[in-house]
Amino acid sequence: MSTLHAVTVLGHDRPGIIAETTGRLAGLGLNLEDSTMTLLRGHFAMMLLCAGETPAAEIESALAPLTDDGTLTVTVREVPQESGGTARGSSWVLTVHGGDRPGIVSSVVGRVADAGGNITDLTTRLAGDLYLVVAEIDLPAEADVDAVTAAIREAAAELGVGAQAVGHRGGDEPRGDTVGGDVPRRHLAGEGFGHHDEGGFAGAVGDGAAGADDAGDAGDVDDDAAFANGEGFAGGAGGLKGAF
Repeated sequence: MSTLHAVTVLGHDRPGIIAETTGRLAGLGLNLEDSTMTLLRGHFAMMLLCAGETPAAEIESALAPLTDDGTLTVTVREVPQESGGTARGSSWVLTVHGGDRPGIVSSVVGRVADAGGNITDLTTRLAGDLYLVVAEIDLPAEADVDAVTAAIREAAAELGVGAQAVGHRGGDEPRGDTVGGDVPRRHLAGEGFGHHDEGGFAGAVGDGAAGADDAGDAGDVDDDAAFANGEGFAGGAGGLKGAF
């Protein structure tokens, strides 16, 4: 019977980690279903969900050579099969940006949690003294969007940072579909945010030297959505990518 396993790989970055890990999993006949990988302050961090009939102990044994030099840690854990379900309500991308200080993430996303919102993806980056947060959020249909954005605005003001959200109403629309001039924009503070037309959101947080396209032209932002001095986030069809 096919089972689902979560594989995590953490440690010192070097070329070839992804190739070696996925090659060994493929050699066991496992199918890679979902994965995410990033560098966290120079440390390699990856999680994979793979399905197959291979038991956890055999997966661990196959991946053990990755840890031979002591620079990587690998864990394997069986996890239950779960349906992603269909979101009902509204989907948003929230950006927060400003001077670095403790508590930015917890304070802002706490307001989202208070409204019953679910964060489905979170990326943070520290670039010099500038701290950036990009969070993908699903709000329930019954959520008062105006109240949520007001709460986020209040939290951002208390922290002395900028926050803004862009999204669309109507859970019946697939997430990431093109939304034209009727995109409900919540410019809470700071600079602009642009919408991408290839299955995701695109935006950049800059220093105010350039702004986002007008909501009516939201679908025209291309993959190079860039702001004046290159300090920002841009989300394309596959997710979020940072440029510093």
